[in-house]
Amino acid sequence: MDALKFALGSGLYSGLTLKAPGTAGSFIALIFILLIVQAQLFGLLIVFLFVCSVSSLWVAPYFEEEFGKDPRVMVIDEWAGQCMTFLTISFTNSLRTN
Repeated sequence: MDALKFALGSGLYSGLTLKAPGTAGSFIALIFILLIVQAQLFGLLIVFLFVCSVSSLWVAPYFEEEFGKDPRVMVIDEWAGQCMTFLTISFTNSLRTN
């Protein structure tokens, strides 16, 4: 179970980078978000936000016990933050420049 918590909490291991693990985690989350947005499955983006948020709450005690307060390797909260950001962006063509 700890291996699953580590995989989820580290953003599928994207938080293991030595420099800027939060940035690396956010970038990996953006790949998933881009795929969801390109497929126009906006309900799935809400589900992804919910899963990331609940996962964050589930793995946080494990990460704090193993790595101390606010561990750099835990980036699932960055994933949830990216989802929240993209839920507020209009995906209409009104932002497109010609």
